[in-house]
Amino acid sequence: MEEALEPDLPICDTHHHLYDEQSVFYGPYSVADLRRDFGGHNVVSTVYVETQTGFRPSGSLLSMAPVGETEWVIEHTAGDDLIKGIIGAGDPLLGAGVGDVLDAHIEAAGGRFRGVRFRESNFNLPTLLPGWLLGPELQAAIKELQKRDLVLELFGLCTDLPDVIRLARSVPDMPIVLDHIGTPVLPHVDPRLAHLTWDEVLDRWRADMRAVAACPNVVLKVGGIGMTVVTDPAMMDGPVTSESIAKFWGPDLRSLIEWFGPERCMFESNFPFDAGLCDLVTLWNAYKLVTQDGSPAERAALFHDTAVRVFHL
Repeated sequence: MEEALEPDLPICDTHHHLYDEQSVFYGPYSVADLRRDFGGHNVVSTVYVETQTGFRPSGSLLSMAPVGETEWVIEHTAGDDLIKGIIGAGDPLLGAGVGDVLDAHIEAAGGRFRGVRFRESNFNLPTLLPGWLLGPELQAAIKELQKRDLVLELFGLCTDLPDVIRLARSVPDMPIVLDHIGTPVLPHVDPRLAHLTWDEVLDRWRADMRAVAACPNVVLKVGGIGMTVVTDPAMMDGPVTSESIAKFWGPDLRSLIEWFGPERCMFESNFPFDAGLCDLVTLWNAYKLVTQDGSPAERAALFHDTAVRVFHL
């Protein structure tokens, strides 16, 4: 394992998960495991993001099932103050009805609930139809988030970016956090990309991300590059190290930071999901290498300050 670079640089990890024994995504992963994996990096706060762990059992009201995850996080992190914010799950098809779910999340979170993540992979909730990002249900749900000063987080694939752009333009006063640099996935992952090469996927993704960056209400989570659907380690030149990751992804990550600006970018680990590429110490080292030419103020925003402002930590 690498040694942590710049161990004094304050970090807010804006995106990580925890899992229980029943998770279909990952084995048990606790806040103690997360602290261990940070190694020598100075992670002073984090934002937990839903992974549909701890949902209330199927006998419960389906719309309220996601509140069980917030309850689970509070229970399983008792006595540990690392997690300063929680992004929960909800069903965007509820429209205005999601307000009751938000209130239940807020009550369960003890002051740490910061918003919801809506995503196309709506596991354990009603199936979303194509075009759901532009439907009236989501517009109504957004109004409920705005009433409560909560953040809307989105996770889709790069093929969803045109709809993300239309959505962002339709609700200019709604803060939207886009996960995983817009998730440029390998061509075999999405049938809509099967006819393209990886370079062609990236070219299309870059063009769409420049358009997303032109929407001032969108903040970008810079990360998710460790997911196996995004980065095949075999594409790297030699062993996976912080240097090789920075060489492989650095030009695109720096372009994104230039387009959005550091005040609308914040790094994320997406751990333990991004462990498919490397360990957590190596990942944060790579982000530090990518930004090593940035000013102290720019790097403070990227690693900590933007997250604190956006999530009201």
